Order: sequence, then C-alpha cells, then structure tokens
Amino acid sequence: IVDTQRSDLASAIRLATAAFPETGQKRIVLMSDGNENLGDAMSAVAGARTQGATVDVVPLGVARGNDVFVQKVQVPAKLKKGAPFEAKIFVQSDRAQSATVRLYRNDTPLGEQKVELSPGKNLFTFPQVLPEQGFYNYDVRVDAEGDPLPQNNRAVAFSSVKGDPRVLLISGEPDQDETLAAALRSARLDVKVVGLSGLPNSLAEMDS
Repeated sequence: IVDTQRSDLASAIRLATAAFPETGQKRIVLMSDGNENLGDAMSAVAGARTQGATVDVVPLGVARGNDVFVQKVQVPAKLKKGAPFEAKIFVQSDRAQSATVRLYRNDTPLGEQKVELSPGKNLFTFPQVLPEQGFYNYDVRVDAEGDPLPQNNRAVAFSSVKGDPRVLLISGEPDQDETLAAALRSARLDVKVVGLSGLPNSLAEMDS
C-alpha cells in the first residue's frame, strides 16, 4: 500500500538496492521532484553506491526552466596508492548558465571551478592522486543562481586505496600482545594494536 501523504525516497532506494542479485550490473533510476518529506535520500544513495550500484536521477514535476542538478560524481572504486586518476562530475542543466562546482574529499575542500554550463549534460574533471591507503569519500556540490531546486545539486562517491596488507589486532591487554604484533610485522604486515575501545564503529574506521 502506497502512502500518498509521505514521500520516502530513502526507503525506496534501500529496497531497490536489496533487490539486486549478487552478480551483474546494478543501476537505479530515481524519478522524483526531489521534495522528500521522510527519510534521508542522500544517505540511501551513498549506501547504494558503496554496494556498487549506479544511481541516476530523472527530475519530475512542474517545469522549472533553469534547473541544474548533479547526475553523479565518478571515481574509481579501487585504486593503487599514488596512482593518478580523475574525479569526473556530470552536471545536467536546462539552459546555458553560470555555476560554481565545488569538490570535497573526506569533508575537506579540494577546490572549486567557475564554469559555464551548456544545455544538457556537462562533464567536469578534477585530477587526483591519493598517496595514502584508506577509504575516501568524494562529495560534489554545484551552486547556480536562481536554481529552483538546490536539493539535487549534490552527489557523493567512494574510493578505497589499497596499500600493504594490514592487520587490526584488538586485545584486552595490548601491551602483552606486542610480541604477537612484532611477529606479524616481521612478516611485512602493517599491524595496528588497539584495546577493546578501539573496535571500529563504521566502514570508514575499519578501512582507515
């Protein structure tokens, strides 16, 4: 039963993500006016993309005339440490207009570009190099004067940089397990020893 009094895009995205088979390409096409009043669609989109799904947004509703929206930001899901690549940003515009594109990595501003948007799809790139292994979150935001729906002017993507093999050793008595840690390091493993309070609470912490 569809509740016509609420618009819960987040639940719809999570349901679509759970329905995918384990193999094959995964793509979600979200058709919406962007005016959700329940849940957090951006978090649900981020969760879908971490599971390998592509999420495309088709705006619906009343004619807006000069809408600008971010289709996606694209970065390689897995990278080698120090390998150069490009963060690709796809922006759709109803008409020719000026805008500012801002890119963030792990909530840190990387820079911005003043751009001229053409009607239809626009592609912008930011050259990148990740010198350290870990989990990285890319967030793009586009600002355009007079945009009637700024809620769809943002997209996120994730990348993981692999380095040397790592071991997280969680111990109730870390000092007494240094001998084990030293043996693991002698096998050329990157070992991190933490107490019980150091148990990771998120994927980002697990991969850091």
